[in-house]
Amino acid sequence: MRGRGVAVVVVMAALALLVIAAPASAKTHWLCKPGTNASFCAPSLSITVFSTTGDVLGVRNIKRDKDPKYDCFYVYPTVSDQQTQTANFTIDPEEKSIVLYQAARYMQHCRLFAPVYRQLTLLGIGIGGGSASNTRPPPFVYYSTFDEPPPPTAIFGRTTQPGDEVPAALTGGSAPLTPIFPSAPFAPGTTIGDANQLIGIPRPDVPTTWISAPNAYESMCQDAGGADFMQVGPLRGAPMLNEIPDANWGLHLTDANIALGNNARLVQQQFRAYERKNAAK
Repeated sequence: MRGRGVAVVVVMAALALLVIAAPASAKTHWLCKPGTNASFCAPSLSITVFSTTGDVLGVRNIKRDKDPKYDCFYVYPTVSDQQTQTANFTIDPEEKSIVLYQAARYMQHCRLFAPVYRQLTLLGIGIGGGSASNTRPPPFVYYSTFDEPPPPTAIFGRTTQPGDEVPAALTGGSAPLTPIFPSAPFAPGTTIGDANQLIGIPRPDVPTTWISAPNAYESMCQDAGGADFMQVGPLRGAPMLNEIPDANWGLHLTDANIALGNNARLVQQQFRAYERKNAAK
């Protein structure tokens, strides 16, 4: 039997993950897994490429690897709008959108596994009129985005030790980013969907599933005010992005997409490096 590599692509926001004990025989509920051909799990990879100022440069029709050797495992962050403290296993529009936005692009090179889990809802963590549960885990974040040093009350961007890395410049310094977004808006009418509309990402009407403006933003790791964070700024006339819902959050709602092109390329490079290393044995 051929061995299979495993790439762990985990996107977790602060306050996002609730671990609930379950018997070993409990059924796994899947949002995406191999054989799931839902459009949010296995979309077309076609992409319209724009200049930093919004001019169409062309369309790229990208194909998935014919027989991917690797598995990607994805855990989505807090998105549920269910009006309870803890979400059930129903797959709502916000779960479909988040896996499309954050994980589906990696299917170019790997098989995607994404379980549905009973997360704390937005109501459960105190967003949208709810009161925060006193049983939730403490906040933690490793990767976040700000246009300037986070304020002292920032929810994201503060770590107990340095370690933030810019995916476009792993050895340090600044580097341009390749943002990639779905052309469709995030679950209209949901809390996260409404917030995404305010970030300032252009949404041109195109026939492709994806849109991208390579080199539209520049990123650099910063250490200021007791926080380690990734500073992002526009390049060559690209629009300035808005901190939503406020400066405490920075650009957290878009940090999975602002460098998605860089991250997807990095994952491919890691796969190839693994193959070269094992071929030499």
